[in-house]
Amino acid sequence: MLRRLSDDGILSLPKMRDPEKLSAMRIMNLLFTYTLTGRPMYAPLVAMRLVQTTVTFGMSRMASVAFSSFAVMLVCPAFDDVALGIRYAKVALRVLDKTQAKEWLPRTYSAVYGFCLTAVEPMRDQLQPLLVSHRVGLSGDIEFSMLSAALYTGLALNSSAPLPQLLEDSTAFLGLMKFHKQTNMIHTIRPNMQFVMNMMGQCDDPLGLSGEAMDFDEALKEAIESQNAMITSLILLNKLMLLSYFQQYEAAEEVSIEMLKHNRESFGRFTRAAYWLSEGLVSIALSDKHRCRRIGVGRRNLRRLKKLASFSKCNNLNKVLLLEAEIAAVSGRFHQSLPKYDQSIEFAMKEKLWSEAGLAAECAARRLERRGRRGEARAYLETAVAAYEAWGAHAKVVDVRRKLEALSPLTHLNGSSSWVYVPVRV
Repeated sequence: MLRRLSDDGILSLPKMRDPEKLSAMRIMNLLFTYTLTGRPMYAPLVAMRLVQTTVTFGMSRMASVAFSSFAVMLVCPAFDDVALGIRYAKVALRVLDKTQAKEWLPRTYSAVYGFCLTAVEPMRDQLQPLLVSHRVGLSGDIEFSMLSAALYTGLALNSSAPLPQLLEDSTAFLGLMKFHKQTNMIHTIRPNMQFVMNMMGQCDDPLGLSGEAMDFDEALKEAIESQNAMITSLILLNKLMLLSYFQQYEAAEEVSIEMLKHNRESFGRFTRAAYWLSEGLVSIALSDKHRCRRIGVGRRNLRRLKKLASFSKCNNLNKVLLLEAEIAAVSGRFHQSLPKYDQSIEFAMKEKLWSEAGLAAECAARRLERRGRRGEARAYLETAVAAYEAWGAHAKVVDVRRKLEALSPLTHLNGSSSWVYVPVRV
């Protein structure tokens, strides 16, 4: 039906006047969200029926939700037609502008800016529209106001927004979610909040993912018992990322194996990229012991990230370069890996992806130290410190500075055969 309609043709559709069809559109608008979370097999049917009804019976104030819902389906893994999804996401924004249906703005914006445009545009560019969606929704659509807030938190974290500001924003969002009793959104935002607090050093154990925002064991048990695969996977993902950043690869692999039991395809596109990067780094780091099986996981995730990068280099090219560097390093091609590390760091710095710039610099330092090139390793660790400081990750700054002290030049003590480390200030 859509092939014979240009974007302008869609905008020129006559007005929908049949009261029964208008009622049907309202019902399907409500149904889409619940099928997406509760019965995902039916979500495409509802989204397509929304568009079909619009094309057949005319434009309504709900048409922007119809096309944005359809766009979400197109960019999801089941359909994976990013180009077409982006087209109809932009059509949804034009329809919203034409109909001036402010009451449907939160639903349209959360779909377009939270799930669709992140596939092709910088993640940080979607933050301001999601804040607009959140604020508009507070005056009528609380559910999607809180969804926009949760999406904002996830995107801000994955785009290396400064952690202190992100924690402040997330705390405010959490307070509103509690006030409006948005239980599912509370469970969605807490793992990200606790990850931020761990990285900032605001907990007793930086590896535990437990503190003021969330207790890891309790939250995971509750999510599993309630059969909420999305929340379960989100909790495990944050744990996996945390262990990966602190290079606790054996423990991280156990978390990765646990994630295989749950529905990881419920993640947004930007979240899947973070998952594939963390899982890839863990598998490659452990491949020295079990090369055949684990290096295969890294190569598979590299292919996945290359596909994402084909649409959005700004968000994913540095991840591709980092996995390529790691694979080259463990495959006996270390001379090829260093330029890849440098390119990954440079690109991440350019895009202000501070977290991943620090991660790439640490990986390069680890490989250099193993080859006895301690001076070069120190230079990369100093780069990592600068990146983590820009991000606001105090716990990682402390962690990397300990490594720097361990790599400090050795100085001979006068009149003694002993040696002592001389710490170097960064």
